[in-house]
Amino acid sequence: MWSASGSMSIMRKASDNQWWYWIGKLGLQISSATLVICFTRLMPKRASYFSRVASDAIVAYVLHYFVVLALVMLGWYGSSGETLMPEWKLAVTFILSIVTTQLLV
Repeated sequence: MWSASGSMSIMRKASDNQWWYWIGKLGLQISSATLVICFTRLMPKRASYFSRVASDAIVAYVLHYFVVLALVMLGWYGSSGETLMPEWKLAVTFILSIVTTQLLV
């Protein structure tokens, strides 16, 4: 679109001139669909040890965020200007993470 002054309008996209962009977009869609199909073919049909372990671990992975939010709210991690936590806080945080994981799994 050209304006009355002879310059291009701001509404015009840079890719409007390149009509052949559809080739790259089509290739991206085809490769994405191919990867999805390949991934689903690699997944096992029956439950195994790893699928049971993964289903248990996802609960701890999703719910641990609320524990982290509570610690931030209580000021456990300090101010934003601090670069390192004291070593005793790191140790307590590590032990708390182990306990939280064991409770959630």
